[in-house]
Amino acid sequence: MEFLREYGVEVLGYLTLLFHRDFQMSVKDSLHEAIPFVTGMVRPLYERVDPLEVGEHRRTLAVTEEYAKRLLAQTKHPEAKKIVETLVSKYPSHGFIIDFEEAAQLGLPVKRLDKRDEDSILKALMGMIDDEVSYCGFVKRPRQKKTTSRKPKKRVAKEIIIPVEG
Repeated sequence: MEFLREYGVEVLGYLTLLFHRDFQMSVKDSLHEAIPFVTGMVRPLYERVDPLEVGEHRRTLAVTEEYAKRLLAQTKHPEAKKIVETLVSKYPSHGFIIDFEEAAQLGLPVKRLDKRDEDSILKALMGMIDDEVSYCGFVKRPRQKKTTSRKPKKRVAKEIIIPVEG
């Protein structure tokens, strides 16, 4: 939709300038002649756009943006708003791979997994793929109950959740 709008405005400006310069028409008359030409050119393209599908895509982007905001809010990153905007708006598709280096360049708080954790995640992911299990979304980790004992707490690995498109 953005491309069609920008394209229509660009062609309208070009034709208006062309008519004004090459045919010595007034700007008003040039615009009057250019509008039907541009309308005839972009109307068939706009008619192929399904408003329900556009709405669905917009809602998907809104959900993605909200997830990104919530996740980055946990890091209290000073550039969170800019990072979210970049993630949602600047990449060509959802399938665009953001690797470690790309994520670090964006300013995301990334760190490499140790080999054991990476192997565990890959094993779980491959098991899900083999079993044709689809998982998408995030869940909140339940709060742990406070203990009254004075014993030092054992460190427990954080829950790992891997979103997989289904």
